[in-house]
Amino acid sequence: MSHVEAETVGRPAHWAEAAAVVAADPGGPPSPGERTAVVDCGTSLHVAQAQAQLREHGGQGETDARTALTGPLPEALIDAAEVAFLGAGWSGGLANEAAPRRRKAALLWSEAHSAVEFRHGSIGIAAPDTASWMPGAALDGLADQVRDTGAHPVESRFDPVAEPLRVHWPSVVRATARDRDPDGPRHLTRSVNLAAA
Repeated sequence: MSHVEAETVGRPAHWAEAAAVVAADPGGPPSPGERTAVVDCGTSLHVAQAQAQLREHGGQGETDARTALTGPLPEALIDAAEVAFLGAGWSGGLANEAAPRRRKAALLWSEAHSAVEFRHGSIGIAAPDTASWMPGAALDGLADQVRDTGAHPVESRFDPVAEPLRVHWPSVVRATARDRDPDGPRHLTRSVNLAAA
């Protein structure tokens, strides 16, 4: 059973657990008219968005749907045919991790570059159907240079620990859309899989 299948099969148990948590909370669910945020991630974000719309349209109060940890998923990373991951200093490691993760999971073109060196030649790969992801603080003017090529700069606004999730999830979305198994990249003969605790 794939991780995705296991997660799907396990959903009803999670729902029951969530209902028990709400029932045990002395404050209970939000009161009608109370402004609320529904916070979730991944596929559950879409459910959170549906819940927010249903609550608002039902006259229960203003309701926002937000992602846990990752913030809004950058559409540019989902839609881009090609992604250049640009790192500088500590974020070089994140860029070097992100590029092969996307390549393996979704079989999509991606590569990692030093953000400093990107300006000196590799920026030639930037085009309207590409994105450049910059974890950490982007170098002065780099996002504008990428934008000037027609490419889509994706700048970091979150904790560095959360940033790889913003890359991994769009890769899973693209892999699934292309009938690829993100849990089992093709030709992979060795892998480290940790058992659930």
